[in-house]
Amino acid sequence: MSSYQLFDVNEGSEELRAFDKGANAAWSAIDACNVELGKRLIDELAQRAQGENSVLVRQRILELKALSIVRPGCSKADAEKASRLLEEAISLTKPTLDVDDLADGLLSVSEARIISHLCVARHYAGLDLDAIGLGHGLIRAIGRQGTPSREMIVVKIGALTNLAIVEEGCGHLEEAARHFGQARSECLEASEFNLMPFVLAGLARARWRAGETREAAAALRTVADYLDLCDRHDYAKAIRSWLGQRGGQP
Repeated sequence: MSSYQLFDVNEGSEELRAFDKGANAAWSAIDACNVELGKRLIDELAQRAQGENSVLVRQRILELKALSIVRPGCSKADAEKASRLLEEAISLTKPTLDVDDLADGLLSVSEARIISHLCVARHYAGLDLDAIGLGHGLIRAIGRQGTPSREMIVVKIGALTNLAIVEEGCGHLEEAARHFGQARSECLEASEFNLMPFVLAGLARARWRAGETREAAAALRTVADYLDLCDRHDYAKAIRSWLGQRGGQP
């Protein structure tokens, strides 16, 4: 997912603006699969933020720490640790919130984003039904919040994509394809394309399973080539590996 600005660039102290810059740099490193650099930047942020009273600063650090350990292929123990960090982050601003019952109340952009990450963390922890229920509940909650901000639209696209990935991992292929399709529509409507390569890759995997192997393979190769151009080589490698394992030409 794309980086997120925590504070208005025209407001707040120079220290808070510097924190935002550092947080985005840490997330960019993690998103580029340079996890060690990301962890080092998070540690530096946490050190500089010692004594900082801002709940949002503490929340963002907890979120980043979780994201640095919950990755595809991570251990169940790491996923459980990430889940605890994300739940702690939510409790800073919504101490009484039951994330499994989002029927009432409004969520901030940060809170919705953290819950979306928690959906993935639960999946990697082996709690698939909980993860799916959480993802559906979050998407419904975002839909109840009226006209969303652009930042919330980005979170919704991420939530749809994460839920689709979880559904796909559970073998719920029709549901996964439906959510990938919804995410694609949201991307096009909002002209928000950061997650589009992952959405298109998910749709291509669905086409492959439906027997449209030639078209799907062409789409996957195109997405992988694009990700290489964006220096997101680990993601491109994963797509080519998926294709190669199924007899397609990477």
